[in-house]
Order: sequence, then structure tokens, then C-alpha cells
Amino acid sequence: MSEHSPERGRGLHQAVVDELGAQIVSGALAPGTVITAALLGERMGVSRTVLREGIRVLESKGLVQPWPKTGTRVLDHTHWDLLDRDVIRWRVRGPDRARQFGELMDLRRAVEAAAARSCCDLATPEEVDALLACADELRRSGTAGDLEAFTAADMRFHALLLSASHNLVFDQLAGSFAATLEARADLKTLPQHIHRDTLDAHLEVARAIADRDHDRAERAVRTIVDQSRSEALDRLGS
Repeated sequence: MSEHSPERGRGLHQAVVDELGAQIVSGALAPGTVITAALLGERMGVSRTVLREGIRVLESKGLVQPWPKTGTRVLDHTHWDLLDRDVIRWRVRGPDRARQFGELMDLRRAVEAAAARSCCDLATPEEVDALLACADELRRSGTAGDLEAFTAADMRFHALLLSASHNLVFDQLAGSFAATLEARADLKTLPQHIHRDTLDAHLEVARAIADRDHDRAERAVRTIVDQSRSEALDRLGS
């Protein structure tokens, strides 16, 4: 398969984005480093066209900036799109992983607590039913130790929570939060059997929203996020 075939082209392009992105967020490519298509093409064994495409993606994420006549410079973290799913994925696999988890858990705690309160006012009966059904699936998969099914259901539950708040800004954070849940599973920070309090708290969130009980819903969400944060950071050695 040639580099110019669509399938191989996409694979090479993503490989370049992943390799350079991971090196930048880990610090292997320090801020201010100048990277050129000629240098990288020789080292990575791909064409300048593929490299230019990859660099454009990294630029859109705030990791690099082209400079006229001098090449492309690596930017520091103040420019990065820290809520981008790829940036999250690279950070949680690097030396900064504990900080990344902690920061996103802080954001989740604040946003999902507010979303739960909003759901008590605005969630439709259909959305409440979907939350209840998803909480039941979480209980089944978590009790059975099926971590793949649990993670998939967990991502659905928290996406539903954000969308049922009917806050468009909250809803846009669903992808960022899902990336954290995916990484938690990939890095094996989940226990083999999910803590009973975590399973109960998901069901409590759904039931509290069904009862339109703002305080119960907020408390249960905070229990979920605090438990998840504690488990993840304990296993990451923080």
C-alpha cells in the first residue's frame, strides 16, 4: 500500500500527530524547539506532505506555531488546548499524568454538580429514563467486573448528564470528560470490581434527578467524582 493511498495516508498522518504531540506534552520537545519538515521527514521516514498535515493539526491544538523562514516552534502549555481529547490522551500517558487527572477531576466536580442541579429542572422524562437505564447498566457491569462495559456505560451516563442539563457549554465538555474516563481504563486505574459506593451513587444521581431533588443529585455527583479521583491518583502514585 502506497503512502498516497487514503487508508495509509490517514494512518501515517495520525502516527505523526501522535508521536509529535506526545513528545511535546511530555517535554521531550521543549518549548521554543524549532522543528522542520526536512529534519522530521528524515527521522520519521514520511513525506514532507504528511508532516505538514500533521503539523497543521498540532497547530490547531495550540502545540506549535509556524514562524516565517525559521520553521515551526513548539509552544508551552499556556497555548495548548487542554480540553482537546488528543492533548488529554497524551498528557495522561506522560509524566504529567497525575496533574492531568487532578485538574480534570476538579473541573468535572464543579461542572457535573451544576449539571445535575440543572437536570433537576430541565431534564425531560425521556432523558431521566435514559439516565436510570444507564445507571442500571453501570451496576450490572461494575458488579460483574466487566470493566470494558462499565467504561462504555460510564461514558454514556456522564454524557447524558451533561446533555440533559440543556446547557450547551456543559454539553461541549462531554468529549473531554470521556477522554479522561477512557484513559482511566487504559491506564488500569480502575479496580477489578467497582466500589459499591460508586455504583450506588450513579443510581442515586438518576433517582434524585427523577425526584427533582437538587441537593441529593449534587451530593451524589460529588461522591462519584471524588471516589474516581481518589482511586485514579492512588494507582498513579500521587
